[in-house]
Amino acid sequence: DYLIERPITYAKGARHGLSKRLAQASAYLRYLVKVGFTARKANVVICNDLATLPVGLVAKLFHPSIKLVYDSHEYQAHTRWVSPLKRWFIQKIEGFALRFTAANVVVSPTIAKAYSLD
Repeated sequence: DYLIERPITYAKGARHGLSKRLAQASAYLRYLVKVGFTARKANVVICNDLATLPVGLVAKLFHPSIKLVYDSHEYQAHTRWVSPLKRWFIQKIEGFALRFTAANVVVSPTIAKAYSLD
């Protein structure tokens, strides 16, 4: 049997600007707290994008027996919207966090090689 829990999300309605950012930050903080309290019951924490990777890393650091899986649906550092500074920051986060993952899911061998997963 498997129990799958999904993160708390925010209503994506007609929010814009600061209201949207505050809703996103609130949802992220609630998710972080929830993972912190419930991760000890988990065997596996799956992070399916860059935004959830730090939360999964926190869960792994507090509960070392957890298997952390990074399932990146795209090559985060090289998406169209990423500035050079953001790219550098993303690469640092991923580079650090990937040392703690039990498995990584990528969409191509080229991306696996870029992550040095092969």
